[in-house]
Amino acid sequence: MLNAATIAGGLVTIDVTFNSTPGFAHTLEFFSSPACDPSGFGEGTTSLGIQSAVPGPSPGCSTSFTTVHFAIPAGQSFITAYARDPGGRTFEFSQCVLATGASPPVVTTLGSRKIHGGAGTFDLALAPTPNNPTTE
Repeated sequence: MLNAATIAGGLVTIDVTFNSTPGFAHTLEFFSSPACDPSGFGEGTTSLGIQSAVPGPSPGCSTSFTTVHFAIPAGQSFITAYARDPGGRTFEFSQCVLATGASPPVVTTLGSRKIHGGAGTFDLALAPTPNNPTTE
């Protein structure tokens, strides 16, 4: 079902081929995980989103598409999915694929600082910023 997945700018794009009953809309739900299940198929840690798919007519009864871009959590580069038919029955989880490309950014907080001003006191979270050689 999952052919490939790529990450760019914190979003994952998934290439899918889906085979099932022709002409009926199925719901595909996509998940990410920090690791693949040992079986090579498997449950996902974080739901990325859903997309509808309608398999084509016989022979083959399949449809191929590239999903919309889903935001992907940092460190969860393994993608899996399952389908639900119009009657609400779920299929087994798909094989797990490793999304290739740039990893989503990991934001860490270095601490916080109290800022006092005329409107009150605020907590300001401090996070690292990448060095920009053109401005330093």
